[in-house]
Amino acid sequence: MDPEMQLKMQKMIMEMQLENKKQDSLNAMRAQKTADGSAIKAQSAQASAQLAAGTAAAELQIKKTQAEADIALDAAKVAAKTQQQ
Repeated sequence: MDPEMQLKMQKMIMEMQLENKKQDSLNAMRAQKTADGSAIKAQSAQASAQLAAGTAAAELQIKKTQAEADIALDAAKVAAKTQQQ
């Protein structure tokens, strides 16, 4: 093989290696983007679950307070009727 042909072959090999490295880099970036997206979705889901739990707890506390107020009101009504008699 003459020197010119060897240089052309070497150039082709180097270009193929460079292209492979570019493709590997792109694949790594895509994989990282996918992993980042998955992490963001997981964090969002966790935040939504915590918000739902907090909302449920607040609603439960409101219902408990309302029930206690209703019981106190009923007790006051009974006491008032008892005093009238």
